[in-house]
Amino acid sequence: MSKYKILWVIPLFFIISICGVLYFQKNISNEMSRFEIAYINNHLIIPDSQEIIEKGYPKNESGETYGPDLSDYVGSVPDLILAESEEGIKGYLKKTDKDSITSSSRTLPLYLQDGQTKIAELTLKTK
Repeated sequence: MSKYKILWVIPLFFIISICGVLYFQKNISNEMSRFEIAYINNHLIIPDSQEIIEKGYPKNESGETYGPDLSDYVGSVPDLILAESEEGIKGYLKKTDKDSITSSSRTLPLYLQDGQTKIAELTLKTK
């Protein structure tokens, strides 16, 4: 009798597992999980404000400066400005993208400090 119980439990386990995977793929595919957001935020380099004030903005391999906007203290805005999306993803907004905002543009890409790896989009709020 116990052999027969095991024989029907194994296929039932696989069916439940497959249904669970399909359910989560359907419901999570359009949204980033907290783990994906944490992964991105852990790979983002955010320079220390005090260090920027003392030494200036750091530069990436392309020669672009990056960091939070401390123009009141250092006299210039970095090429890549630190920003945060509504989902809580921190990244860099290109100064050139920010300067070219039009009434028709609603989203701008956020990048890692390299200025090339797109990690999210920043949705602009209309007033």
